[in-house]
Amino acid sequence: RAVGKPVEVRNDITKAKGERRRNKDDLREKYADLVEKEPTEDELLAFQLWKEQKHCCIYSGETISPADLDLSRRTVEIDHILPRSRSQDNSYHNKVLCTTAMNQAKKNRSPYEWMIDEPHPNAFDWGEYAVWVESLSELRGMKKRNLLMRNFAEREQTFVSRNLNDTRYACRVFR
Repeated sequence: RAVGKPVEVRNDITKAKGERRRNKDDLREKYADLVEKEPTEDELLAFQLWKEQKHCCIYSGETISPADLDLSRRTVEIDHILPRSRSQDNSYHNKVLCTTAMNQAKKNRSPYEWMIDEPHPNAFDWGEYAVWVESLSELRGMKKRNLLMRNFAEREQTFVSRNLNDTRYACRVFR
């Protein structure tokens, strides 16, 4: 993809890749020191999310211990903020770390749908949750938008409609 780009841009891309690799190696080393085992890719992701969320479950504020980052223990899970089955979004901006109990209670809903429709006794209520999310300075942009989204059902419909139109267009082009 970078072949047609100027040399300076290609050099910047190469430099950025090297920096990301070094950051990932650094995270891998810190995880191994903390949890005393080599991390899998999912455990490395959980570690990043854990740091971003100040070592707490995003939905309840419950502290997550370093030992819980060993995902084979099944005490915490990586959750899709907006359900992947409904949003098709598997990006980092749509992932958080939460306790297994909170993830199971949330089911196939957005945080807003879950907290308004079927509040869990150990989870934040919507108002507390919104304040908690706003207080997490590491969360920005799309992730914060996904966590605080109130109108996911409406957005889901526009997503489906837009994709149907794209599919119709592609079918006409490839005939």
